[in-house]
Formats: sequence, structure tokens, C-alpha cells
Amino acid sequence: MRSYILAIVLIVLSYFHFTSAVKAVLLNTLTSSIFFYKSTSFEIKDIYIFYTNVEGIRRENFYLKNNIRDLELASSTARVEGLNLEGLNRAKNLFTSDPLFENITINYSKVLFYNPALSKLLITNNDTSSKIKAGNIVLYGRNLVGVVSSISGSLIEVRLISDRDFDLNTIIVTKDSNKVKTVTSGDKFDGLAINNLLSTEQVSDGDLVITSSTNEGILSDLIIGKLDRIEGISSQTFRKAYIKKFYDLNYIEYVGVMLND
Repeated sequence: MRSYILAIVLIVLSYFHFTSAVKAVLLNTLTSSIFFYKSTSFEIKDIYIFYTNVEGIRRENFYLKNNIRDLELASSTARVEGLNLEGLNRAKNLFTSDPLFENITINYSKVLFYNPALSKLLITNNDTSSKIKAGNIVLYGRNLVGVVSSISGSLIEVRLISDRDFDLNTIIVTKDSNKVKTVTSGDKFDGLAINNLLSTEQVSDGDLVITSSTNEGILSDLIIGKLDRIEGISSQTFRKAYIKKFYDLNYIEYVGVMLND
């Protein structure tokens, strides 16, 4: 019944042109709202598209940054390996160019840790044949570095010749090629010294110090270093001479361990 009444009312209103007036009123009232919501919908759409593009760019930048990092890491790794190879080749050349090591087997080990205060050195154990033993000498070319003190898996501990309890029978070779027998001992902070140098010996700064043939398990003619400073006066019975090594373990990457074949 209500539906019929509503239909009749609409017909009457249409007959007297009231519906056109209502339409006009509705259009005038709602036009601004329609335009507002339409504009808002476009803006929302634009914002969504903008956000989607920004998110796409962000993800692309993320992937690009990761790729750049991977490339930089690969480049850095190659650079480090190149430096290691350069250090290894430099160490090898010191041995291969010296006739003293012509018939001697050398195992090359990377320096891992150096403690000058304790005169200790840690190097890698690359010997798969287990020929490296405690007592094997450690060299940097003809320079005597120390002696293997212990082996633990992939690590080798080296007792440096600068150890305070390490005494070596050595020879000073003067600039006139004279030879003076001495004993070289470890000194503080990885230093070396000859504590009982007779004042009558004619030696001077720059004279060479090498190993003698009277050290058990150590080759003769290995280089210890050169006289760097001599303390004391001629009226004293003994003077003290400090020795400067020809290498610096702070900058050495590889050393050689001499195997006893």
C-alpha cells in the first residue's frame, strides 16, 4: 500500500514539475561535494601511484646498493689476496735467490700475531706432512727470526731471538772483514744486544752480526743484524752493543720454517 502511495505522489509531483526543481536543488547542493570527492579520489590515486613508484625506486636502490657492496667486497677480497700473494712471493724470493737455501726445504707460514713485549710470534701451520717440529728455526730469508717452541693444530708459536733467555753464539764482521766472537742476547721490547763486548775489540756502528757454527740446530752465517750503538768507554773492561735487525715483524706477512729433512 505504501508503495502505491509513493508512486502516486511521484506522478503528481512530476505533473506539476516539482521533480525538476528537486533535481536542480539536489544538483546545486551536491555539485561541490561531487567535485570535491572526485578531486579527492584523483589525488588519492595520484598519491598511491607516487607511493608505488617511490617504493619501487626504494627497492631498486636497495638491490643496487647490495650489488655494489658485493662488488666492493669481491674487489677488496681480491685486493687482500693480491697483497698476501705479493707478501708470500717477496718472502719466497728471499730464499730462492740465496744459494744458502739451495738444498733446504722451507715451509712458508703467514704471520698471525706478534707480541714484541713477550718476544712471541704466532704463525700458521701449513705443513700437512707434520715435519715441522719444536726447535725448527724460523727465518725471513737469511735473517734469523726465532725457533719453533710449540705447535697446536693450525698454529705455531715461535720464540723470537729477542727473548731475554735466548743466547746465541755470534760473530761480528767488521768493515775490515775481521771477525770477533761474541754472544748475542735478547733485550727489552724485542731488542738484541751484546752485553760483554771487550773494550779492546775494534768494532763500530754498522758492523754485521751473524750466527757462528757453534749453535746447536742453527745454521752458521745467518744474519742477526748490525751494530747500531755501542755504550761504554775504552777504560772499561766491557761495553754494551745494541743490534738493529734488518726486518720489522710489524710489517712482515710471511716467514719461512726450515724443515729438518
